[in-house]
Amino acid sequence: MTHRDNVGTSDWALCGPTATAGALSDLDPEIGPLIRGEAPSEQALDPVAALSSAHALARRIEALWHAGQLGYPEVIAAFGTLERRVARAEHALAPRVSGPPRGHALVAAAPGDQHTLGTSVVSALLARDGWSVSRHPAGAAESLMATAGSMHYDLIGLSVGHDDALFGLGDLISGLRARCPGALVVLGGSVFASGQAGFDFLGADLVAGAAGTVLDHLRGGRMLDAGGLQ
Repeated sequence: MTHRDNVGTSDWALCGPTATAGALSDLDPEIGPLIRGEAPSEQALDPVAALSSAHALARRIEALWHAGQLGYPEVIAAFGTLERRVARAEHALAPRVSGPPRGHALVAAAPGDQHTLGTSVVSALLARDGWSVSRHPAGAAESLMATAGSMHYDLIGLSVGHDDALFGLGDLISGLRARCPGALVVLGGSVFASGQAGFDFLGADLVAGAAGTVLDHLRGGRMLDAGGLQ
């Protein structure tokens, strides 16, 4: 783990910008406009495409930060633009199916992880696919487990944005299963960009590197009908 993985907000500020938004326009044509807060070119696209694009851009911003090509002010500005983009897409995204929900999903950031972009993307895509989605605010494991035990959920999705949030995750998943038997437990986030390999020990049913992978999995054999998960 590098120094950049451990720094707090004040330390990030001391790192300072190592590239300007103008220079980044040449390096990556989509990052400079994000830093400057310009209207996204994806505005005219389907909201699902905009959400998928936002997730990919978040990873690119993280990669530039870890490579030392972005400073703290640029990262904050770019993620702020992405969050506004996701909020617009969520507002424009309407459920595709009517009638009873396909299932009930609980989506949350893993304890110790404050990033909400991933949970926003997954929640919006699940809702569009006909799921009833509850988003749990970032908080302690005990609070999340209490929510999981408050009703039956067919799917529990956890977003993990950094390595430190993996600590205790296996125990959390065991606790969630005890409180919500039969729920499909899905992990996602930038930590799992390489996919399922190497993370089976956590005990999740699926480790997804992208939100679309979750939907593909649900549509390809773990779908819901009136009786629950097949």
